[in-house]
Amino acid sequence: MTDTNKMAQYVANWQDERNGAALYRAISEVEKNPQLKSVYQRLAEAEERHSCFWEAKLRAARQLASIFQAQLAHAHAHLPRPALRPGVRAAQHRAARAD
Repeated sequence: MTDTNKMAQYVANWQDERNGAALYRAISEVEKNPQLKSVYQRLAEAEERHSCFWEAKLRAARQLASIFQAQLAHAHAHLPRPALRPGVRAAQHRAARAD
């Protein structure tokens, strides 16, 4: 795997973990069962830890694109984060739970 491919994979992994965290947070917000709500919250926390792993890999490689540097800086500041889009699965889950 070339360095370019490796970096692209690191970025994709980092983004997937952030998206997973957003999905689990969204599900936990609508979950009525307290035990399941707790499970989804813990899954979101795990995904956030995983994203930190990939962030560290990216930082160590010192090849972050400027857009990712801005996102990382923003995520670590105590400012509100930009809205994450959990995607289709979260919408499907919400719709199924509403029925």
